[in-house]
Amino acid sequence: MGAGRSYSMARFLAVVCGLIFLPACQDSLPRPETQNTMFGRWRLDGAVAQRICEITLQNTPTTAGWEVTKDPSCPPPFSALHSWALYGDDLVLRNRAGEVVARFSPKGLNRYDGRTERGAPVSLTRG
Repeated sequence: MGAGRSYSMARFLAVVCGLIFLPACQDSLPRPETQNTMFGRWRLDGAVAQRICEITLQNTPTTAGWEVTKDPSCPPPFSALHSWALYGDDLVLRNRAGEVVARFSPKGLNRYDGRTERGAPVSLTRG
């Protein structure tokens, strides 16, 4: 089999797999019915429960999900928070440029644990 034919077969399989798994991909997009339970005030903590600041997950749409408002006391990179979205069960916080600031996974009722993009541990608890 020539290199050109191998490439064509790989492209064909990628397209077919994309069509087959499209519903699964759609399931990973933000789900409004889950997001409705996220709206409200949350406490953002660093390592060893070190309080960072409080944020509010708003129900106002933005181009990258939903709006975030934060206390003026939020330090960088959280001072630049602009939007939030759920992807599956994961919560992602982004800045105005659309860059990921932190990612979180659920760790119980009203608690999400995660890391900033620089690797620092962070958590969110309903406040």
